[in-house]
Amino acid sequence: MEHEALDLIGRQDLTLANDGPTSSRSRGLSRCNTPRRDASYTIWKPLNTEAIKIDQLELLEEVDFDITNNQDEIIHRIFEVQRLYVRSLLVLYLHYKKDWMLDRANIGHIFSIEDLETIFGNVEDIIGLDGALLVRMKNEIIGRENDQSIRLGNICCTMFPLFPPLYKTYTQNYTDAINLLDQRCKIVETKYILQEKRNHQISREMDLFSLLNLPLKHITQLFLYFKDLTSCTDEFDPEHADLIKTLELLDDIAFSVNSAVEEKNNLKEMLSMSRKITFSDEV
Repeated sequence: MEHEALDLIGRQDLTLANDGPTSSRSRGLSRCNTPRRDASYTIWKPLNTEAIKIDQLELLEEVDFDITNNQDEIIHRIFEVQRLYVRSLLVLYLHYKKDWMLDRANIGHIFSIEDLETIFGNVEDIIGLDGALLVRMKNEIIGRENDQSIRLGNICCTMFPLFPPLYKTYTQNYTDAINLLDQRCKIVETKYILQEKRNHQISREMDLFSLLNLPLKHITQLFLYFKDLTSCTDEFDPEHADLIKTLELLDDIAFSVNSAVEEKNNLKEMLSMSRKITFSDEV
């Protein structure tokens, strides 16, 4: 039987179409240089996170397939990294944000709705996009016949151009999220609530700060594994060219994350200088 949680992701966030984007959020993403495949191109739609329940997370199980060579071993690791990443993002959304959104009676005096939007940023968007990537990887792996090679390069070349704007937005918000959490952690009750969440078996001993940091580290992790996959793929194999392109696209995503960090730091420095100048003028 198909894994229900993966099916929910797959049904919600991918559409193949010949026309332009149909939603306002899709129109924003269409400005990316998405590579075309024949007459169609991928249009990403946000994941309907409301359709996924907390008790379905364990359904995001490992996919079994025969490992016959080094390529298969690395592909297995890439899939596992992506699977566990999507699971952790779902924990972040379901176990923290959604739960706190609903539990206003007990949480409202600590975290307002605006606070939660600041803390979790556009995590639903990233879940939708990375969930779609996971589903495509899964379908490619389980759809392999006999000695057919598993080709992740083509999938990544289609999807990775959509990643930079979403990851840049998340990164730009990250510092504000951590600063807000640090402020709230000065309240003893907040520390108790966070510890209780961390101790829940769903969290697998990952705290909120660690979960929020995952998107900033994930791209680098993928890059290293895809670099290994590229190095053990025959250069005359058509997949090799797609893997080279995949590395370039991952580098683009990493650049967007780094540039967001630099922009945030520059803005902070400018504000600091502005305050100093204002104080000097007053004196």
